[in-house]
Amino acid sequence: MIGYVCILLIIVGGGLIFPNLNTNKKSRKLYMILVFGLVLLYAVLRGESVGIDNASRYATVRMIAGFDWHSFVQYLSKQNDEQGYSIIIWIITRIISSPHFVGVLWDSFIILSFAYFFYQYSEDIVITNLMYAAFVFAAEMNVTRQYIAAALFLWAIISILKKKYTLSIVFILIAMTFHASALVLFSVYILIPLRYQITRKTFAIILCMAIIGFNVFDVIANLFVSYFPQYSWYLRGSWAVRDEDFSVLWLGIYSILALLAMYCLPSRVKITATESIVTGEKYRLQSVVMFCFAIYATTSLLISKVWFVSRMNVYFVFSYCM
Repeated sequence: MIGYVCILLIIVGGGLIFPNLNTNKKSRKLYMILVFGLVLLYAVLRGESVGIDNASRYATVRMIAGFDWHSFVQYLSKQNDEQGYSIIIWIITRIISSPHFVGVLWDSFIILSFAYFFYQYSEDIVITNLMYAAFVFAAEMNVTRQYIAAALFLWAIISILKKKYTLSIVFILIAMTFHASALVLFSVYILIPLRYQITRKTFAIILCMAIIGFNVFDVIANLFVSYFPQYSWYLRGSWAVRDEDFSVLWLGIYSILALLAMYCLPSRVKITATESIVTGEKYRLQSVVMFCFAIYATTSLLISKVWFVSRMNVYFVFSYCM
């Protein structure tokens, strides 16, 4: 806990000591190296018992490390999906069979992916880092496998911003081999007809769709379960449904953020063929962040109906941080 508090103090203190972090590349880089270096150190030095699923992940690594090729193929054949996670572990443990070493690699990939994304694209690096430390870091150490998929989504977004759409699809497909729920990430391609250029009017429509989606969620869930009863456990199981009251407070917070976000958007599409690549990339980033934030806010409020949907927040939490 002391280490975590120190990280928070450094995040805030660094912003006070170096007020030009958002404009000075050298200061920004040093600040990010310090903050995320400490974050990574904190993560990789944690004990096996730290984290809800950490002990079971270590047990899985030890089990996979003990497989020869034939046994591993049999093990994979019994998995319906998410084989990518097992395949990478098996390959790594052919070299070093230490579960801790595997964990260090996962932590490094996740943390450094978020660090690079924020360094490249955050407009207020101090606030973004503070939000990351408050809402992402601790969760990453508990649901590591899904955060690997979330980190891959960040690379998919970077590809989208650079108009490398095929590469972005590859990243999402790989993410699905780590966590099947990454299928929801294909929703980002809804913005293709808009060329990833959201205006105030478009964002208002997206928010209206989010409100409608929240109110008809029960109908959609019942219809989904009727066609795919094998997934009813995720929507009707006792572990997935909790007695949560609808949060008016969070509705207010998300609404204020949405209105402020809308104010930052242009009233019409402003990117033309004559404008710079940097300007176009920045506008596409803004549009993706706004869209993902609408999904994040909606799924957060849906906790009052089905707690399990909050796991979708893992993929879109970066937008809340930014």
